[in-house]
Amino acid sequence: MVIATAPLRADLTGGFTDCEPFLRARPTRMVSVALDHRVTVRATRSQGGYSIRLVDPRGPVVDVPRFEAARGRSSLERLLGKLLVLMGIPAHLEATIPLPMGSGTGTCGTVLTAATAALLGLNDGMGISMSSVPHVAAAVERLCGHHGGLQDQFAAAFGGLTSYLFHDKGVDVRRLGDAGGVLRNAFLAVPPPADRRVGSDRLVQLVVDRYRAGETDTVEALADLVALGNQIDDLLGTACPERSSLATLLGAVLDRQRRLHPVIRAGIEETPVWTLVRDGAVVGKPLGGAGRGSAWLLLTSTAAACQRLASEGWVVHRVRISDVGVRTESEHRRETTTMGGTGLLDCPEDTAVPGTT
Repeated sequence: MVIATAPLRADLTGGFTDCEPFLRARPTRMVSVALDHRVTVRATRSQGGYSIRLVDPRGPVVDVPRFEAARGRSSLERLLGKLLVLMGIPAHLEATIPLPMGSGTGTCGTVLTAATAALLGLNDGMGISMSSVPHVAAAVERLCGHHGGLQDQFAAAFGGLTSYLFHDKGVDVRRLGDAGGVLRNAFLAVPPPADRRVGSDRLVQLVVDRYRAGETDTVEALADLVALGNQIDDLLGTACPERSSLATLLGAVLDRQRRLHPVIRAGIEETPVWTLVRDGAVVGKPLGGAGRGSAWLLLTSTAAACQRLASEGWVVHRVRISDVGVRTESEHRRETTTMGGTGLLDCPEDTAVPGTT
């Protein structure tokens, strides 16, 4: 058995700009904080065939004793099935997900990243470097027709408070660990399960359609999100980033997220967090695709605001940063390989990761 773990993430710069076709227009900078909520995937060789079981706090999400490639019933089931088939390793995958699926914390990309690392560990690497793990996981999504980018996979792979510059020659990775204190007393607010409706992949398609149609609000909002990503990266790269300055930038990100699509605007404004934002009780932004059901990163919030959310079924977690990215451990050999932090791929201040986006 090989066990792989990888952190979920909270993005600071909004979503979508690391996805095609937006990425072709310009390089884009995204900043993510890896959370100490870690996905765990156990990969075990089987005598033949594939099986998949995924569990989140609500219970089993996928439970397939024998996977058949043509009959994947859910999106994540098809993605993991495709990964197993591509790897060509008869195996059983069992994953534990600490936050509910569909809450915008990169669960799908993180599960795929951890599963990729576990399967590679099960088959002695197959000649694929650990630095290629996020690219392999993202490629599986594209093969299955998903429209996601690379932010989730890279955040899962590297961990920490990190910025990623996606461009046509690869991905530049920059550690922002010294700025982690700016997130002290920040919270992650996760909505109740009943609020999760439109998946992030569907939201990407809705935004893509408006972008290709030349809808002004969408085109301008995406361009502004790219510019805001650069400003957040610049701020967090300073010696002592000011919390008030980050709050102003996150407010601008929230404004642009609301302009991306009417479905996203409605999803944001239907949440109790939006009322708290308007009242000045919190400063924050929704995660992932920002639709109804997304968790929110709350940079500042009052005790009364947290109590209000809890009374409406939301779960509020204090943000704690995971400095360690994806890591694998073989139960037989007790060998550990780590990406991010210390280990196989210990990123210096600026690291260029080859590959195409």
